Amino acid sequence: MVVGTSACSLNSSSSGRSLPISVTATSRNVHPSKCTLNASGTQAVATGTFSPSASLPVVDGEQVGALQLQLRVVSSKSLRVGHEVVHNPGLGESVAGVSVGQTSWHLTTSVERLPGVSPTRCEVVYGIFG
Repeated sequence: MVVGTSACSLNSSSSGRSLPISVTATSRNVHPSKCTLNASGTQAVATGTFSPSASLPVVDGEQVGALQLQLRVVSSKSLRVGHEVVHNPGLGESVAGVSVGQTSWHLTTSVERLPGVSPTRCEVVYGIFG
């Protein structure tokens, strides 16, 4: 498993702000570029590249499995739900399939707004399923 990170500086422009992004993957070909939270804090967009391009393993001459990317937007602040404490609560999540030969990726998710809890980073997981 490969874990990569890209720390982006905070941007206070009206278009939103950048969040740090990390990638967990079973291969080394996934590279994050940026993750941006819109100005209203309700949507996050993460982008990156595949280098080399996305591919599936070959077994007995045939490609097997399915490629998938998952984006999670999380907060570093713990959240109390009843008697339970949730550490690093997820505020938004999306999943997208990846095509063989794909060279870039772009994921978007809605972000839940909770009182006292703000998004602090994006997490991307890439893997082969099936």
